[in-house]
Amino acid sequence: MRHHRRLGCRPVDRIEADRAAMVALPPVPPIVGWRSSTRLARDHYVRVASNDYSVHPSAIGRLVEIVADPEQVTVTCAG
Repeated sequence: MRHHRRLGCRPVDRIEADRAAMVALPPVPPIVGWRSSTRLARDHYVRVASNDYSVHPSAIGRLVEIVADPEQVTVTCAG
């Protein structure tokens, strides 16, 4: 590996010092995901991250809640 001018050493020589300075990760995973409410349009689709998801047409015009995480998208309608 080459000697890094700004660090004054090779990057690999700094790994142990960097690891010693790191703190442990929190005991619970961070909350990831997205939540929104909207009125369902006449085309009965909701868009999440450039993807369209169909919703049952009986919810057209009603307020729906969209909850998304990296694994699933859930759309609910009260009542």
